[in-house]
Order: sequence, then C-alpha cells, then structure tokens
Amino acid sequence: MASIETLHQLGNLTRYIIASEAPLNLDGYAYAIRKALDSIADNPTVTIGRFTYRIFEAFREFYNQSNFGDIYAGIDSVTGQYWGLWMYTLGYGEKGWYLLGLDRPIRIEDIRSELRKATISTISTNRLDELWLRLDQIISYVKYHLELNDTIVLREEWVSENTRRMLIANMKGIMERAFEVTEGLFLSAKEGEELLLMDFVRFMAKMSALLTNTPAGTSFGETVTTLQGVIVGEHHNETKYKVSGLSILFVPQKDLLEDYQIYYWGPSSCGYGIYSETSFNKRYSWLEIINLYTQTRGFIGWIEVPIE
Repeated sequence: MASIETLHQLGNLTRYIIASEAPLNLDGYAYAIRKALDSIADNPTVTIGRFTYRIFEAFREFYNQSNFGDIYAGIDSVTGQYWGLWMYTLGYGEKGWYLLGLDRPIRIEDIRSELRKATISTISTNRLDELWLRLDQIISYVKYHLELNDTIVLREEWVSENTRRMLIANMKGIMERAFEVTEGLFLSAKEGEELLLMDFVRFMAKMSALLTNTPAGTSFGETVTTLQGVIVGEHHNETKYKVSGLSILFVPQKDLLEDYQIYYWGPSSCGYGIYSETSFNKRYSWLEIINLYTQTRGFIGWIEVPIE
C-alpha cells in the first residue's frame, strides 16, 4: 500500500517505493514489472530512476481503458493467452467473454469499471528524515490539543468598531472538518474486515488551510510541502477515490473503532492485525490519537466578542 505507515516501515531500505493507495485487482503490477524488466534486457545500464519510471508508465498503459483492445482483449505474446483482471485469463466463446477454468460469463463493462479505480504512486525516500521530523512536530501538536480539548482561535476579524469576530474550534472540530472535505476514504475488498483509510496528503493540506493563521500554521504548511515532495509520480484513473499519493489509517467513529480494534490493532499473536506494532504507530502513537478523536466532541464556528 502507498501509505505513510508503509513508508515509515520500509523507507530506510530502498530509494523508491511504488504502490497503490487503493486496493488493486490481483493483477497488481505483473504487467508493469515485466515491461520494466524488458527495458533492462534492452539496456542493462538503465538507471534505477528510469526503471521505476518504466513501471509507472506500464501501469498507466495496463490500467488505461483506451488500451483495452491491445491489453485486456489482446493476446499476450509470451503466454499466448488473453490478458485479464483478477489473475484470471479471459477467453471468448459463444456467450461472450468468460473466465477460463470457471466458464463464468463476464461483461466487458465490469472490467472497465475496475479500471477506473486504479491508482499508483512513486515515492522517493530521499527526504524522509526531514518528513519524519516535521511530523514529530505537528502530530505532537495534534495529540496535545486533543488531550487538552481546548479552544483554538483559527481566525479573527473586526466586524465593527467595538466588535471582533473569531472563528474558534477544538482539535476534534478541526480534524473533523478536514476529514469531511478530504473525501479520500476507502475500504479494503475483504467483506467484514474493511480497513478504513484516508488520503494523508489531502488531509494534511486541509488541516494546514484551517490552521494557517495560528502559530502552528507554518509547520503544517512546510509538512504538506515536504509530503508532496516525496511523491515524485502519481497517476489516478477516473477513480471514486480522491487520492494524492499516500494514505493513512483513519477510523472516524467510536462504534467503528470498537469493531475494528480486534482485527487490526491487537498483538500479532491474535492472528489478526499488527498495526500497534508498526514503526509509525510506535513513533507517533497514531492509534492513541484516533482513540482520542473518537472520544471527543468536535466544534467549530464563529463567535462575536465585544471590545470595550
């Protein structure tokens, strides 16, 4: 997954990470990686940057509806079979397209609808030390104000000679507003065990916009710039997911939080998830922040203050 958690866990092991924010069909990157390997066979001195870009290019080719006839409905020159989604090979018979081995009809429209969900990010790890230090600051700021549940003045303006108007909020209200307009929430394909995610870049950008006129505004703005800088390539089809390169776990409601804890947040010995053991959570206490978020009531709004 192209997530901030994956980046924190693996970023010190590689120069680039190529991944998708949203769940992919089981074909994944098979076509794209083979095309990239072809480029090495043609030119063994190809740079790692060029190799990763070839994966990116081939992914766009594979998940592009305009190439449907050449790739999905076309015959693979290596295997002699049709390309298809979900690691199944498409065949064609009297009833139309079907999945080989299952003899199950499939509509071309179904495949095209899957193509619209495709998304990919190429992430450089060159500036990660800077990113982690910036996140140290702003996530500590978020956690502090969630715990304190105090009032933050977001904006002030005079409405008359003796009256000042202020936009105020608590941290839950700020995060809630940012989450509402992020629109980057999506689920995994596993029914009953959906992992809730949102786009971290868009969320931070919305938080930054709300906090621009506060003492934390500069730190948030610089963090967003650094986040955008590590994403050196991204491609999103006509997807329902509003994404910008990196996701993060986010469970916005207390009842959902309780339902999902057992699946994702327990120790690895439970056989479910090990989010609590990720290096990102250990450094930033993200699960604790989500827990504080769900237990707090948010507010944001204008008040008028008379000045004598």
